[in-house]
Amino acid sequence: MQVPCVPKSMRNGRHCGQIKINNFPPINVVSAYVRRRAGHSFPVEDFKKIFNSGSNCIIAGDYNAAHVSWHNAKSTRFGQALHRLIRDLRGAKLVAPQTATHLQSRQRFGSVIDLAVFKHIPFNHSVRVINDLSSDHYPVILEINLLTSIIKNPEQLSTNWYNFKFALNKKPLPTVELTSNDNIELAISELNQNFTEAFVEASKPKFNNAPKILSPEIKFKIYQRNRLRKFWQRTRCPSIYSQFRTLSREIAKDIQAYSRVQWEKHIEALSPVDNTLWRKSSLLHSLQAQFEPNHVAGRELFDQRIHDEVTNFINTPHVQEIEPTTPTEVLSYVQRLKPRKSPGLDQISNPVRFSTQVLDSSSTAQSNGVDSQWLCQARGHGYTFSGHSQSLR
Repeated sequence: MQVPCVPKSMRNGRHCGQIKINNFPPINVVSAYVRRRAGHSFPVEDFKKIFNSGSNCIIAGDYNAAHVSWHNAKSTRFGQALHRLIRDLRGAKLVAPQTATHLQSRQRFGSVIDLAVFKHIPFNHSVRVINDLSSDHYPVILEINLLTSIIKNPEQLSTNWYNFKFALNKKPLPTVELTSNDNIELAISELNQNFTEAFVEASKPKFNNAPKILSPEIKFKIYQRNRLRKFWQRTRCPSIYSQFRTLSREIAKDIQAYSRVQWEKHIEALSPVDNTLWRKSSLLHSLQAQFEPNHVAGRELFDQRIHDEVTNFINTPHVQEIEPTTPTEVLSYVQRLKPRKSPGLDQISNPVRFSTQVLDSSSTAQSNGVDSQWLCQARGHGYTFSGHSQSLR
């Protein structure tokens, strides 16, 4: 089955198709080649056309793009452009081998330019380089493991490393003899398989809903907003607080506009070819059913029962059984007050606050049955509520 719309600037000419794995949506597989020519830049728009050809795709081949992020000594123009593109595209993930895939006689170290880009591929994978052929480009093998559980983005997972260690100890070690390069590669593949399976067993989703992927401009504004919030918490400056509120409103509007644009792109990418349009329509119809009114049978009897319960509660006298406050409880509460504690942001003096709390305690004590004569004696023993009593200092 051919994948539509593969631009000439990234076309290999031979490998372009679609695969179906169990109940998972079809995956577009494209073998691309990016030719380096003087005065030409990385074909960003052509790459986006292939990337948006389906909801799930793998774009692998010779990108002629080197970057330090995927084990190169330096970055090239194509590598920087591809790095920015992968960072901005939602659901994109770059897969690169650990060793060099291209060697030149004038270079001391090789470069990693044979890469693969995943879009919403949740399966475990491994990539390795074969050094057996005598060529400047080494063959790269990309393996998709369908026997293990589907994994998610590691940034959205919470891993219990004690469980990871326990699960890894239960995995068997490779039993092949390390007598040739093929056996060594096979043993490494088995070890990677053990690591991946243990990681899946010891991990769980960190969020119920995945966080939104925002643009770099919005992320920078959020960083500036957080800095303003810290400055305002330290200084309480009104102008800084005004800047903080203004920037917060701008961020809310930007996120709303960005989410609307992403949703429009998502709707435009739906297609009946890969059944994404049908699945989205089915999901929206299922969500619509929960907004139907809930018709309660026997509504008149239900309302009459509620009316009888409320009337019975109002007409029934309720006695608040609260034990009277004792003088010892009032005295212990007064002794726990700290009149010398520094004032807060309200700038109310401590003796005033102390007097207010004692007056409130006095009013509460009277309402709870404390003898007023005892309260007068307490005031006479130094617990005065006005003036400059030494007991309040």
